[in-house]
Amino acid sequence: MIGDVLTTTLLADALKKTYADAVIHFLIMPSAEAVVRHHPSIDKLIFYDKNNGNFLHRNLNIATKVNSEKYDVVIDVYSKWSSAFLTKYSNAATRIGQYKPYLHFFYTHTKKNLKERVYDMPLAYSNRMQLLEPLHIPIDKKLHPKIKILEQEKTNMLTICEANKLDFNRNVYIMINIFGSSPNKTYPPKYLAELLNQTAHELPNMRYLLNYFPKQAKEVEQFLKFCTKNTQQKIDLFYRSDLREFIVLTSLCKAVIGNEGGAIHIGNALSLPTLAIFSPWVSRDAWGLEAEKTPHISLHLKDFCPQLYTNVSKKALLKNYHYYYEKLTPNLIFNRVFSFLSRINNLNN
Repeated sequence: MIGDVLTTTLLADALKKTYADAVIHFLIMPSAEAVVRHHPSIDKLIFYDKNNGNFLHRNLNIATKVNSEKYDVVIDVYSKWSSAFLTKYSNAATRIGQYKPYLHFFYTHTKKNLKERVYDMPLAYSNRMQLLEPLHIPIDKKLHPKIKILEQEKTNMLTICEANKLDFNRNVYIMINIFGSSPNKTYPPKYLAELLNQTAHELPNMRYLLNYFPKQAKEVEQFLKFCTKNTQQKIDLFYRSDLREFIVLTSLCKAVIGNEGGAIHIGNALSLPTLAIFSPWVSRDAWGLEAEKTPHISLHLKDFCPQLYTNVSKKALLKNYHYYYEKLTPNLIFNRVFSFLSRINNLNN
């Protein structure tokens, strides 16, 4: 997933900061290449392609590749059976992974995931960065994921945008993540449209781009029906299905708002302010970016209606996510959303 890959780049940055001459290889799925392209702390990408043969053939091939590199250190962030096997087969002198009772013998060092925030950062960050402790690298709270974009990429995208009548010089563009990675992580589109209707009226210079895939065109059409004519006139239905192009397009915007997920993580890695609406069943501690002296906002039902979380299990929250999402009404969070967008608007006018 995009957030997982971006967060793991923190390890590469921290390693380079301490060991400038270290050669760092990054093993990822091909679909995630766009988010780490040109990353200054990564020297080589190795791809694990699920479509390359059957499971056994695929894993033996990649294991042979990993073993041939003669690594000194292998850090297994994923820490599942397949990645633990690759780590062990690498024969690296130092093999680091998450502590799991059934996997610990694959590694020379393990770390237990923190369950609550100890540092002023998302748990997803600190749980990855603590994997560097066996290498005597402390957790660096100043680091955050970054995406490297070349100036030529921006120039090319601006040319495409101009041809499609998008003017980033005159307008304040906001990228809207209207869909989560699954229905149970998607704020009701009717509610999100209502938020845009209110802010579009109050902030006339602001325009919106929608993050979606072509296969979601029908859902987008339904979303637009919830929007007023005024809001519709402020939405440019211009998108890029290619992930790298989407990233470059997002970099031209002033902020990213909407469902917590890949687009929010991309916005953060591009140093853009973000406003994330969390699913009621997902803990904000893991991925919430809001912290002291950051431009990020994280909205969670628990902050507004804590009584709904009394003696309720995560399983029950997930099963009844529709019910809990309906409680996170636009009126409940409008002031936070409007305040965020007003700040963005004022900074760019």
